[in-house]
Amino acid sequence: MIRFRFVEDHHGAWGVKRIRRVLGIARSSFCDWRAGEAARRARKPVFVPDLIGRDFTAPRPGTGLVGDMTFLPAEEGWLYLATCIDLATREVVGYAMADHHRAELPMAALRMAAGRGGLERGCIFHSDRGSEYASNEFRSEIGKLDMRQSMGRVDSCYDNAAAEHLPVPVRRRRQPAHPTRPRRHRPLPVRRRRTTHRVSRRRRGHRQALLPPARRNQHRPLQHRRPHL
Repeated sequence: MIRFRFVEDHHGAWGVKRIRRVLGIARSSFCDWRAGEAARRARKPVFVPDLIGRDFTAPRPGTGLVGDMTFLPAEEGWLYLATCIDLATREVVGYAMADHHRAELPMAALRMAAGRGGLERGCIFHSDRGSEYASNEFRSEIGKLDMRQSMGRVDSCYDNAAAEHLPVPVRRRRQPAHPTRPRRHRPLPVRRRRTTHRVSRRRRGHRQALLPPARRNQHRPLQHRRPHL
C-alpha cells in the first residue's frame, strides 16, 4: 500500500512505468489499487466508545458480554472460532465455528447468546476493533437485539483481556481431519470438552474461584437456587 501511494504521489516527476520498475510493482496491481482509491476514501471510520474501561465485571448475568475470534489449526486448513462470554458468570453463552472469519461468524455467536435468553435490554457487547465487529452487518445485528456496542482501543489486547484469554488453551492442539464430516460440523470435541470444560468447569481465580454455575446460582432467587457440587 505504501509503495502504491508513493507511485501515485510522484508519478508526475518520474513517470509511473519507471517507478513501478524500480519498486518491482506489477502494472495490474497498481491499476487495481488505483481503481479502489475512491471507495477507500468514501469509507467513514467507525466511532464506538469503550463502555467497559477494563472493568470486566457485571452486576448480574445478561448485562455485559465480551467477544473475540481466534483460529484453530486443522489438518486440512484453518477453522475460526467466535465466542461470547458473560462477564457476570464467565460462562461461554454463545459460540460459532466456520472456515471463514467474515462478519457472519461473530453474528452467529451473538445470536446464540441472545437465543438462550437472559440478555437484558441495553446489554453491553464489548470486543476489539476487528473489521468483523466494526462491519455494518454486525452493528446492525447489535441494534436488532437492542444491545449496546463497546470497543477497546486499536492494538490493545488488554482492553479485551476477558475474552482474549479463552482461545489460548483451545488452539494449542491440532484438530484431526475427518473424511466425511464438513469442517463446520467436525470440531465437536473442541466445543463440548475443551471450551465447556475449561471455561465452565475448571476453577479460576476470579471472584473467589467460583465456577460459572455457582456464580449464576448466586443471582437466582433463594427459592430457585440449585445445590452446587
